[in-house]
Amino acid sequence: YQRRVHGRFNQSFWPNKQFFGKVGETHNIFGDGTHIEFINFKSFTKSNVLVVEMEGDFAYELSFMSTQNRTAIVMKALRKMFPEAENIEPQDVLTANYLTSPYLRCGFSFWPPFSSADDNEAIKLPIQNRIFFAGEHTSANYYGNLHGAWDEGYQAGMNVVKSLESSNIVWKIIWKHFINVWRYLFGSYSNKKSHKPEWCPAPCQ
Repeated sequence: YQRRVHGRFNQSFWPNKQFFGKVGETHNIFGDGTHIEFINFKSFTKSNVLVVEMEGDFAYELSFMSTQNRTAIVMKALRKMFPEAENIEPQDVLTANYLTSPYLRCGFSFWPPFSSADDNEAIKLPIQNRIFFAGEHTSANYYGNLHGAWDEGYQAGMNVVKSLESSNIVWKIIWKHFINVWRYLFGSYSNKKSHKPEWCPAPCQ
């Protein structure tokens, strides 16, 4: 289980590294404990943003805390690491409720041992070329990450377009809208043969 907190600051007081973290005072044989990992978004953008990640029981406990209490725990760890942050507060805080949100329900995918590339291909197979699947879980290279979801969403969109083109659904949709516009402008042609253009193909019959 994972908990993620995003904080935006007026200034950066942390090292110019992509990752840094704090090892918890307590942990068990599985490494579970009050560990905090920081991702420095300034490595990618000009924004003074830190993404904070916690895992395991520690993250589970944070899920039922208020945003204010979560922020206090994160800032306590940061100030212990960087005393110069004693009087600094984040401008904005955004948290992802992986456990309580009905749209997330605990987080991202993780392939178990002995999984293969075939499993990845099978999980994203479309159903009759009408229902397509995309997300970080369908990405072979970037599962568990936002850019994996982005790439897979783009690819699924391209597959939808190809499916529409091959099945001629695009033409049917365009023709349906044309008929609706025709009816709106000139009224129904069902009882007025003069309203039906002579070149009208099968769908008009």
